[in-house]
Amino acid sequence: MDASGGRTISVKELTFQEASGIISALKNSQTTFKKEVNKADPCHKMRGKILSHAHELGWHKKDAQGNLIRDPTTNKPKIDFDRVNEWCVKYGYLHKKLDKYTYEELTKLVWQFKEAYKGYLKQF
Repeated sequence: MDASGGRTISVKELTFQEASGIISALKNSQTTFKKEVNKADPCHKMRGKILSHAHELGWHKKDAQGNLIRDPTTNKPKIDFDRVNEWCVKYGYLHKKLDKYTYEELTKLVWQFKEAYKGYLKQF
């Protein structure tokens, strides 16, 4: 195993420093992978438009007491993905969850969600 310089092949026999090195390497590779996936996915921006409108509509996750659940790194309220998916299944033209829409299908769904959002704004 590279982490131990060939001393062992068992994770149980790694020193604290060796194990920490592996964990750090895995965290870095995971972060890099997430960035590459997001940049490579043409649907990411389209889903982001829908989630942005959901944020503006106040579709945020709440705990059992009704308090907003916030992202620990940004302190922004977390989006209620269940509510977004429920809307997509009930009102979306293909009646499926947001992440199941293809790029071509998302163009129409984004338009649909934007129209629903405009309708919500007209109430005020």
